[in-house]
Amino acid sequence: MAKRKLKHMQATKIIETQKPFDKNTVKHMLEDPSIRPYLFSKKLLHDKTMQKQLNEAISKYV
Repeated sequence: MAKRKLKHMQATKIIETQKPFDKNTVKHMLEDPSIRPYLFSKKLLHDKTMQKQLNEAISKYV
């Protein structure tokens, strides 16, 4: 489910990186407390600062 959510975020340009996420990367990202709250947040669609913070956190894994 998380991989599908990340793919959707890439399609809607919430996540800047267009590199596909593999299974292990998604697993590590779900364990990371700086990323997990963003994946299931409905506020993320409209809040640009949250999007920026998420992209900074994801940049560690890309």
